[in-house]
Amino acid sequence: MKLGNLLLWFGLVSGAISLAISFPNSVSGRLAENYSLLTASAKFFTYFTNWTNILVVCVYLGAVLSTRNSLALFRTQIVKGAAFASIIMVMIVYHLLLSATHNPAGIGIFTNIIMHYVAPMVYVAWWFIGGRDGTLVWRDLWKFTIFPVAYVVFTYSTAPFAGEYPYNFLNIEKNGVTGVAPIIGAIVILILLLAAIATTSDRRVSKAA
Repeated sequence: MKLGNLLLWFGLVSGAISLAISFPNSVSGRLAENYSLLTASAKFFTYFTNWTNILVVCVYLGAVLSTRNSLALFRTQIVKGAAFASIIMVMIVYHLLLSATHNPAGIGIFTNIIMHYVAPMVYVAWWFIGGRDGTLVWRDLWKFTIFPVAYVVFTYSTAPFAGEYPYNFLNIEKNGVTGVAPIIGAIVILILLLAAIATTSDRRVSKAA
């Protein structure tokens, strides 16, 4: 098996397993805090880490099930590139802003490592070995921001009903607009920088062809 395919399958299996473990683990923890089953389940989808790991698994599925029209979106280069930028951002933001105060326990230690460190590194390796096709163009750079911006909109739309923010640095009620805006701005800039890396690396494939 070629290295690209090995990384593809490893990323798909490890990602799917970590999500399959993380979801019920998260729900059970919320139920222990007296949340309803519906709310506990919904809470899982308020975290960008989970959004992005689901996106990465869908990209892998699109590559494996290349004949499924329902997965065609995840085979587009812009979505694959967006997954590249977003999963790297997950690792960077977690390591710099969250890891010092996040203390997972039990099986959560395993899923935490997979979703925040292993998944990004495997996806990046797969991207450079088998994920590029030379079709990304600079005028589409802004499209890389759609996924994280959609998440931010989702967060601020649901937080008033959920009664909490998934990440403290996004808590506009506690930090105010002046405290949150620079963080969101920095995240957008980071995404664009990572998008530029993805686009540059992808374009080198077409130049080498």
